[in-house]
Amino acid sequence: MHRDRVAVFFYYGFPVLYAILVGYLMSGIVGIGVGLYRGTVTVAVVDSDRTGASAAYIDRLDKTPELKIHIVDLETAKDSMRRRKSAAYLVLEPGFAETGWQLAIGDQPDMQLVTDKSRPAESQIVRGLVYMQLFEHIREYYLGRLIDNPQQNTRLRMLSRAYLQADTGISAAQREQLLDVLSAWEEMDRRAG
Repeated sequence: MHRDRVAVFFYYGFPVLYAILVGYLMSGIVGIGVGLYRGTVTVAVVDSDRTGASAAYIDRLDKTPELKIHIVDLETAKDSMRRRKSAAYLVLEPGFAETGWQLAIGDQPDMQLVTDKSRPAESQIVRGLVYMQLFEHIREYYLGRLIDNPQQNTRLRMLSRAYLQADTGISAAQREQLLDVLSAWEEMDRRAG
């Protein structure tokens, strides 16, 4: 009888306990969460660009509940990570706010993210959040302004047309539809201009 109870436990009870344990450990990961880690991750930020765009991006990072942002100089940022007071530091280089990199695929913003290799979980959280907020920053801060800027509009349409012509991953019908949208946009700008 004792043997049957052990077998019943491992057949029915153990899988349930295992599922509960794994569910608890993974509970926060889906939403960039951190499973058992429930705190905030400290990041030192160096704003060498000092523009409205870099300030807006830092403000966006600061409003992210999982991050605790400290604006410092470069030496303080390095020292902060060395002393394990921050999990990473982010440097926004001069030129971060220039719009060229937002309009060309493959170009990167002038910024550098350095993470503490001895803290891999926090490093991954920081990396994910920094880039997720960068995409949101581009969408809100830049793309909203492009619509009001005729020169940038023209450049954006030219790049879009070139990428559509070169993209082999879409069908000819989809390409034609998207090119029609670009042509309609050009016609609207021409009439409005």
